[in-house]
Amino acid sequence: MPLSANGRAKVTAAIEARRAFEQAAMSGRTLTHPVFTSGKLPVEYRDALREAVTAGPVYVVFSYETPIAWFAGEAGWTVPAVRYSPTTDGHLRVARAAFGTADLLPTFA
Repeated sequence: MPLSANGRAKVTAAIEARRAFEQAAMSGRTLTHPVFTSGKLPVEYRDALREAVTAGPVYVVFSYETPIAWFAGEAGWTVPAVRYSPTTDGHLRVARAAFGTADLLPTFA
C-alpha cells in the first residue's frame, strides 16, 4: 500500500534522524545483533548486512520484512541492487528521498 503524504513525511523525518519507525508496511530500526529477519534479501546482501551489524550498530530500512537500505556509520548508506515489487520500489523511493543518492555506496553487481 502506498504511503500517504503525511506517512511519507513521518518516514522521511525518521530516516533522516535514523529513528525507529513503523508506517504501513515500511519500518526502520537499528540492528545491534547479527541475527535478524532478512525477508527476500538475496544471500550475498544478507551476508554483507550481517557482517556490518557484527562490526557495530546498523540502521536498517525495511519494506515488509526485507531490508532495502542500511546505514553503517562511516561506510554510509548501502542499497542492494534488487527489485521486488512496485510497493517496495515506492518504499525505496521514499528512503532515497530521505538520505539522498549522493551518500550511497556502490552496490553489488
